[in-house]
Amino acid sequence: MGNDKSNINVQGQAAREQGFRALFDQYYTPLCVFALKYIDAFDEVEDIVQEVFIQFWDKQRGNYHISNVKGYLFTAVKNNALNHLRRSNKYQLEVLDEQFERIDEEYENPAAMERKKQQLYREVDKLSPQSKTVFERIVFENMKYKEVANELGVSVNTVKTTFSRSLKRLRSSIDLIVYLLMV
Repeated sequence: MGNDKSNINVQGQAAREQGFRALFDQYYTPLCVFALKYIDAFDEVEDIVQEVFIQFWDKQRGNYHISNVKGYLFTAVKNNALNHLRRSNKYQLEVLDEQFERIDEEYENPAAMERKKQQLYREVDKLSPQSKTVFERIVFENMKYKEVANELGVSVNTVKTTFSRSLKRLRSSIDLIVYLLMV
């Protein structure tokens, strides 16, 4: 009988781990791109996003219930990025908060959204062929870094670096990129 109980616990743990992995796969890239609105360095962004997932996992292990996972993750990334900036004193935080509110308002207007999309497509067309391919696969086709690396015959690090450089060139469209990654 004790064996049955431990078997159920193992199965429950495996299901939680599988669900967490699916959540990580779905939100990791959009959260990294989102964090680039606040932090310039992609490696720092990845650290922030990974820390948020660790915090999320710890809360789940403690049976803490989060009703809006997407909202929690984006808010946690924003807060962690802002805390990182406070520690580094790089930017005026009031300006960033105002910009974030403006972005929310812009996506309520379909005509403005379409203009931003067309602007993004024009900017993507100006990227180098490899950068354009990497960007399109990740953002428009929702492929993972590893899938893109396998398709192109390059390392995952090459894909990450190329994607990061593309995002820096497309910095004015980061809010739209996050939106496209989430739809």
